[in-house]
Amino acid sequence: MLDRPRHKVREELARDGVVRVAAVVFPKGGNVDAIFGEVARRLEARGVPVAGLLQEAVPDADPDCCPPMLVRDLAAGRHFTISEDRGREARGCRLDWDALTRIAEQTRAALRSGARLLLVNRFGKAETAGRGLRDSIELAIETGIPVLVGVRDEYVGDWAEFHGGLAVDLPAREEDVLAWVMAACDIREA
Repeated sequence: MLDRPRHKVREELARDGVVRVAAVVFPKGGNVDAIFGEVARRLEARGVPVAGLLQEAVPDADPDCCPPMLVRDLAAGRHFTISEDRGREARGCRLDWDALTRIAEQTRAALRSGARLLLVNRFGKAETAGRGLRDSIELAIETGIPVLVGVRDEYVGDWAEFHGGLAVDLPAREEDVLAWVMAACDIREA
């Protein structure tokens, strides 16, 4: 994953005693979207540029059908659907891999344009397969941009293998996540 030795990257990511890669692990059926939404809202209110995706609820979704997966590109403020409509009876993964790939390209561009945090709502199936926002996470780590990731418990092993000891786990509590973000991004309370 990295061009430099891991111990060197770990030292750079932990300057001032703050590890700059963190995950919030949550169980299947749980989510971190409300916490990540508040983080994004607070940073946006301060004018802090954020790259990444935030999953949001689809208004007026049919309760009898799986709602589409809607994400907001935090840098551009635009919404995208990243799921395929395969009908009511379809089962299994509905992720639109191509849509996610296109959005990931925009996320990397935002990282190169001065984002101070990468927020990834899920490290999941796509990232485990080497796709999705995996390259964005690697770019952020390589360039020293703090990374906040949501990881469903079934992907914890894949996440740990990916980061190789470069990340910390945060409790799924808004105040703890916000405190880490403020420290990792070196933002002082006003």
